[in-house]
Amino acid sequence: MAHEIIMPALGMAQDTGLIVSWLKNEGDKVDVGDALMEVETDKATMEVEAEAAGFLTNVRAKAGEDVPVGDVIAYISESADEVVEGAPKEQAAAAPAPTETPTPKADPKPEPAAASPDEPPKSATATVPEKAAPSSANQGQILASPKAKKAAFDEGLDLSQLAAKGVPQPYHVKDLDMLRADRAAGVQPQMAGQTFHISARVPGKMVRAFKEWLNDNQQDEIADRAIWLGFASSAYREALGLNEDNVNILSNTSQGYAGYINADRQKLSEIEPASVEIAPSFVVRDLTGTSIQALQLNAPTCPVLSISKPKNAYLIALDFQADQLSDEQAIDFITSFTARLNEPLRHLL
Repeated sequence: MAHEIIMPALGMAQDTGLIVSWLKNEGDKVDVGDALMEVETDKATMEVEAEAAGFLTNVRAKAGEDVPVGDVIAYISESADEVVEGAPKEQAAAAPAPTETPTPKADPKPEPAAASPDEPPKSATATVPEKAAPSSANQGQILASPKAKKAAFDEGLDLSQLAAKGVPQPYHVKDLDMLRADRAAGVQPQMAGQTFHISARVPGKMVRAFKEWLNDNQQDEIADRAIWLGFASSAYREALGLNEDNVNILSNTSQGYAGYINADRQKLSEIEPASVEIAPSFVVRDLTGTSIQALQLNAPTCPVLSISKPKNAYLIALDFQADQLSDEQAIDFITSFTARLNEPLRHLL
């Protein structure tokens, strides 16, 4: 029997979720726990994992589409070519063969006049008006298709200006024409306030083996935070070429946030909060003890490196602004940090 994949509720008062990307293609074999897709909502992006084994089939929502919570997005079936009977929406379109097959273009004539003319592309499917309905999402949340986000970044356009104008979300490439018109009229975007996001996934088995080795070879138990701080400080120093400069990490503890200076130049068992306060180079947010699987945050004063652990992998997220790190520095930073987590013993020795 086919297993339904539905749009999950990932936040409070959430009505819809934006499919950022599919991580599996239709027909691919999947196992329990495999990441199927990335969903964005309430300023957070997380991966939706398979709850059954089989083949991904009957995909009915593409990347860039905003889907109501609870809607069936796809199925996990016993075979790659299985067609699920009684499936919503798509099956409904296939069932009334007499009306759909003869004249597919005859129906739209009376409909478009009543339908909203400035909704997404010119496709005549019955699902287009439904997708446009969730226009007023949570305030402050920016939902946009991947193409619109890339085009906005490439052209230096600020999508939050569309939200300020009350333009319905999610945004598509055609919505950028309004920002281009503003620019021509002298309204300039403020790119310095835009936060950029990079994420990576690290298998948990290497970190687990490293922690077991540490516990076997150290008199004192090494806290997970010490590993994050030591490796992150070293990766940041390498990415920015800070050979002699101090690297100060601000990190969450049970008593609040504390500063850790040059954690990469201390033994993991000796990393302690610093007694002096200096401006933080970046923030390490340890979320491995929470149920949070992924997130996207503002980075108003310095870059934020977040670590979460859904099931058998670590998810690493870096949020930064253009005046904090260049693209190359940010990529080098997260690449170097994840490389240390993939081969921790080699980097420690």
